[in-house]
Amino acid sequence: MIVRLPVSYMLDRKARHAARVVRAALANGIRTVEPETEAQRQWGAVIEESSRRDLNYLATCTPGYYTGQGDISRGFFNDIYRGSEIDFWEMIDQWWESGMMPGITGAREHDEEKPA
Repeated sequence: MIVRLPVSYMLDRKARHAARVVRAALANGIRTVEPETEAQRQWGAVIEESSRRDLNYLATCTPGYYTGQGDISRGFFNDIYRGSEIDFWEMIDQWWESGMMPGITGAREHDEEKPA
């Protein structure tokens, strides 16, 4: 069964998540927030796995922009999360429940500025 959610659901959830990150950073004196390298790699693996299920279908499509002009390894949707909106937000909720922004690093207000 496919559940179609209004765009407003997604926008509301993204806004709440962003506000939650900002609130947590401010509450802990963090002035910058960045994903850790390992967390980025792990998220890339989740994206790759979520798009893998559609590769057979895409391989049967007419070559075009979305299918990488026939080379599905270069397809438009390869670099996005292909799971459901509900699954995505359940994953985000689990992320928050697991601890204080795991996979995120930040510089505190008192940290020294490093020259560029």
